[in-house]
Amino acid sequence: MISTSAPRGAKLLITIVDQGKGEEVLRLLDAQGDHFHLVCLGEGTARADMLELMGLRATRKDIVFSTLGAGHAQEALSHLRLFLHLDMPGKGIAFTLPISSVGGMRTLKLLTSQLAEEENHGAE
Repeated sequence: MISTSAPRGAKLLITIVDQGKGEEVLRLLDAQGDHFHLVCLGEGTARADMLELMGLRATRKDIVFSTLGAGHAQEALSHLRLFLHLDMPGKGIAFTLPISSVGGMRTLKLLTSQLAEEENHGAE
């Protein structure tokens, strides 16, 4: 497999929210122009009595993995924080990890939404 360096600043955005809120995350990110997402269901491992003691809700979560092109990470995080109130306890969390390499230029373009842009320009 050939490894292609990702453009400087390519990120994997991971958003963890209550189950059912993943669709809202997708809607908000799609509106920003970021279109490659994977949604997984997650469940915490804390015991029910511990959750009750700490005043927390059920532990079922939507985990959304999104890839962002260079320069979109801060904007996406701010957008999610504003509309999902992620700065309030219990509302969720979002963070990014750097993408340092992928296999092939077409994959890289797909992950950073550049492929869709190229195809849209070619259709005009």
